[in-house]
Amino acid sequence: DWLTKALLAAAITHEDGFLATAAKSKTASTTAVPSLSQRMVEAVSNEVYNLPRRGTLQFAPDVTGKEITVKGTISKGNRDLEGVIVAQGDKEAGYGMYIQNGKINLVVKQNGKTYKTATTQLLPEKFNFAGHIANNGVMTIEVDEKQVAKSKAASLFSQPLNQTVRAGEDFDNENRIGEYNGTFGFAGNIQNASLELKKPARASVSQLSSKTASAKTTKTSAQALKPITINIKVVEHMMQFDKKQITIKAGQKVTLNLDNPDGMQHNLVIIKPGTLQKVGAAADALARDPNGAEKNYVPQVAEVLWATKLLNPGESYTLEFTAPTQPGDYTFVCTFPGHWRGMNGILRVEK
Repeated sequence: DWLTKALLAAAITHEDGFLATAAKSKTASTTAVPSLSQRMVEAVSNEVYNLPRRGTLQFAPDVTGKEITVKGTISKGNRDLEGVIVAQGDKEAGYGMYIQNGKINLVVKQNGKTYKTATTQLLPEKFNFAGHIANNGVMTIEVDEKQVAKSKAASLFSQPLNQTVRAGEDFDNENRIGEYNGTFGFAGNIQNASLELKKPARASVSQLSSKTASAKTTKTSAQALKPITINIKVVEHMMQFDKKQITIKAGQKVTLNLDNPDGMQHNLVIIKPGTLQKVGAAADALARDPNGAEKNYVPQVAEVLWATKLLNPGESYTLEFTAPTQPGDYTFVCTFPGHWRGMNGILRVEK
């Protein structure tokens, strides 16, 4: 058994070379039982690590360019659910999943920046969970196979992480992944917890040929119009966004990541040019609507183009849309009643 583990560790460390050699030496199998090399190819392509209730993995899995999934079953014990489910890496680069204040948090740290998404609904007494960091950095959390939170990191990890996997608790130093004290040991029961690493599926030859043919027929101007990612943060205690003006191209695909580190609820709504006063008045009126919070305090008027949900303190949200084809100075604004007067900025759409 130790030899198999050693071979697997070596294969994972030298993954590209191992897979290339295995492909060259592949022969037709004469038995229904897969060979050791076949099982190792499957293990390298789809790595699965069973997580201990509390402890570390023997060696650090290489997450470079791989999608990450953490999943298992959680049930409540005698205390409120809280604590670290899994963590890997350090304060500069890493990821972690933990429960705090009744919410499941998924955190990614890359290049000194922190990306986070968290659940908002009350957790059941017992539930299945899954946290995903998928291709292009898309972060999602599932509870009982239903997606309940989504955000976006910069990308998948581009290099190995410095520290190994910790399960059930974190480091008691500055390299802890989340915003909690000490090791933040897990209080509750976790069963069948696992870490899965998988390289994103590569396009087939026919898909690549189709994409190439399509690219050749695309106009040069459209080729130059690349998608854009915009990161906006609420300034703590200031009732402001950290950006006052954003410039994008007409028809450009936009991914907008909103982070709310403030102690109040906020949203971000994009509206038509010259309509701030009308939308603001409609937002203030929602304060008297008993269902205003359920509507995320987003006015139900034609001037509203796109909107995030209402973010609680510490939450993030990703809004994806295609910029208007009509150039102009559009407005982005927080429509929580009373906030719109100071929390607004210009979304300039250019040709």
